Amino acid sequence: MFTEEEMMKMVQKDNSPRENKTEVKRQPTSINNIRNLLVVGCGDGGCSIASDIGKAVSEAYIIAYNTSERAMDDVQADIKILAEGEDGSGKVRDFSKEIFKKNSYKYLLEKVKEEVNKTTYEYILVCSTADGGTGSGMSPMAAKMLSDNLEIPVILLGVYPSLDDDATAQFNAMSWQVECTKIGLPYMIYDNNLKGSKNVAHQKVNAEIANMTRLVSGNLYGNHVVSIIDNRDMYMLLQHVGGRIVSGTSITRPTTNETLDEYLEKMLMDNCQPLPANIGGIGIFLKGPKEIVDRLDPSIPEIRAKYGDAAIHYQHIEYATDIRISFIFSGNDEPEDRLFKMKDRYDYIMNNQKSKSVFSDMMSEQMSNPLGVPGKKNRKEEVDLSALDI
Repeated sequence: MFTEEEMMKMVQKDNSPRENKTEVKRQPTSINNIRNLLVVGCGDGGCSIASDIGKAVSEAYIIAYNTSERAMDDVQADIKILAEGEDGSGKVRDFSKEIFKKNSYKYLLEKVKEEVNKTTYEYILVCSTADGGTGSGMSPMAAKMLSDNLEIPVILLGVYPSLDDDATAQFNAMSWQVECTKIGLPYMIYDNNLKGSKNVAHQKVNAEIANMTRLVSGNLYGNHVVSIIDNRDMYMLLQHVGGRIVSGTSITRPTTNETLDEYLEKMLMDNCQPLPANIGGIGIFLKGPKEIVDRLDPSIPEIRAKYGDAAIHYQHIEYATDIRISFIFSGNDEPEDRLFKMKDRYDYIMNNQKSKSVFSDMMSEQMSNPLGVPGKKNRKEEVDLSALDI
């Protein structure tokens, strides 16, 4: 089996980046509390996520970066950046990093700077899956590079693999998590470890991510409210508290006697994200008929008792005919339980690789032929005349 270093040498090519501009145009908005987002999709999965965000949020400007041109045909983006002469990364994170460090990082930074000089953006979102090569490998360094060189908050978003996926997927995701924690930027984790087919899981995750960006961009709630989470409040939640961010949105009508704590707990159980842990910041969004909104307690004491009593707590309360309830919990710890499951899955696969046949090992180490080893005469090239000496 080749090491990652050996694989990189075998497939080394000229990787000058190549740009492909599309016809997608997005106009800046002047509506109060609407926030423009610049989204950088990395790798196959990240570009697919970024494309879906662009379709859902008109205020999002999409840059798609990949090492494989074939996966970009269905991606909708304002700019597509391809590493010239490459065709994927073979799920090797270090190979993806080398490509990005040679030329691509300069080109990506240049294109982002050009765009932010034309339009005001409140947040940059760098998204990828965590299990592959291209996006998993370069997205943490891309996020840190953008954060270090721009005065715009950067959030990193990754998607964990299913526990049914191979050892490489688990290893890459764990490596991504280590780097994500190391760079110290706010980050979000979504999880493909859902019931049903992979395609269904991907669709649900992408839809939930699109809803999250609509919430962050301010598209889901209006200005005529009792209490508002404004741009500064959102900044405090996402950037100042930062850490791991968990969010969710639902339009299901609460039952007659259902508390907001019970309602949010159901949302968390159905969420495509690991559960919150030691929450540092809370944002609660309530929109609906006055008689429903007024009976829901936005202080959510049971949620705070279970998942962490946050240092800051913001509330958006809005009366309307339609129902919508959302939350943002920031400052969460790493999802240890989920990571340990990933590690157990990795160990299980790797331990099985050590011995291909238990029966073969048993025969070779513990058993021997009861007749012993039969004697065998060796054939000699010269005639043995020792018998003549008798």
